[in-house]
Amino acid sequence: ASRLEALAFVPGGQTAIDSAIDVRVDVDLLVDVYEMTVGEWSELFGDDDPIPDAFRAPLRGGAAQPTSWATDVPVVGMTLLEARRAAALRGMRLPTTEEWVWCAIGPRSRRYPAGRRQRGLANTLELELFRRTPVGAFESGRTPLTGIFDLLGNVWEWTDPPRPAGDWR
Repeated sequence: ASRLEALAFVPGGQTAIDSAIDVRVDVDLLVDVYEMTVGEWSELFGDDDPIPDAFRAPLRGGAAQPTSWATDVPVVGMTLLEARRAAALRGMRLPTTEEWVWCAIGPRSRRYPAGRRQRGLANTLELELFRRTPVGAFESGRTPLTGIFDLLGNVWEWTDPPRPAGDWR
């Protein structure tokens, strides 16, 4: 897919999470459909890759990555500054925490990004894989309106830190 096809348009809006927290995004967003892969990271940084080799090893319980997944799994182990730099090199930025939550729950305040319980719809501990899976592997776990993958499961994702406490509208 081209770089443009790998982006999702997420219109701004507002919704509440269980009537306790208002989530509001005042701008329209263009968001990556998939997490950044090891292959994309390598294209950006090449021999200057700042991620320690320890993050290339199995994640847990000796569960090694299949060789065929080597470049298609999400990259892990970068610092916040490195994640910001990678986004900037692509002419983008990290989402704020509130923007990320908006992408995950949408205007209908879905409790789960895919609109229903995630069991089997995402790479979570319940599956007991204990390793990253290729981006886009869980087709049924996409967000219904925007088609974004892996907002629940697979790896943790960086966001720019939230606003000061109490400023969530």
